[in-house]
Amino acid sequence: MSGGLNQKFLRNPTRFLQDHLILIPDEIPNLRTEPSSDYTFIPVYSKSAFDTQQQRFLPVVKLTIYSEEPEVLGSLHDNSHPIGAYWAPQSDRNLKPILLGQQRRFFFTSELQGSSLAISSGEPKLIFHLSANHNQSHIFRLRNLYQNLHFNIIQPINDYDASANKRTVVIGIRPRLRRRWRFFIQSYVPTELSLPGYRTFFHQNIHYVREYQNREFRLDNP
Repeated sequence: MSGGLNQKFLRNPTRFLQDHLILIPDEIPNLRTEPSSDYTFIPVYSKSAFDTQQQRFLPVVKLTIYSEEPEVLGSLHDNSHPIGAYWAPQSDRNLKPILLGQQRRFFFTSELQGSSLAISSGEPKLIFHLSANHNQSHIFRLRNLYQNLHFNIIQPINDYDASANKRTVVIGIRPRLRRRWRFFIQSYVPTELSLPGYRTFFHQNIHYVREYQNREFRLDNP
């Protein structure tokens, strides 16, 4: 079970992001053809994290598909509070648009490590997770295919540090009352990589260091 994590997230998602280090690994079965699903946060008790801005320790949680949580299989019930969300798989050679509508309040995608996230203007929104291997060519194709749309693009260097050893998580939230999508960026470093400046944390058995959290990516033409 999620141990109440999902309920906390649903009640106050921005506070949840502030209080937890969130892992969204590539190996989540990539939903293949499904643009949305039910998710759950599960605690990662074997890992610890430290936030350099808040100067405090954080619990580590991992996102996974709700039906694949071992303790839930075969015993789904209302008290489990699944998180309904849209999911954008990475577009490698082919562009794979996801439509962000009003049916779900959250958006997840795998961690950015050199890839980009293109978010269209207007409602409903089109969103693309563009592979690092085809970033610029995909952006060029997008602007040609959707000439009537303006795209806000979260991309390396401009919006996050794409160093090979850093991880960046982007989470979309559609508040109940405001109804406009907002996107928040978090960045952390696995200390096992023993980068200069992080070795002390590694020797203290701290597995992740979060550099910043809840930095909002503001859409210039929402």
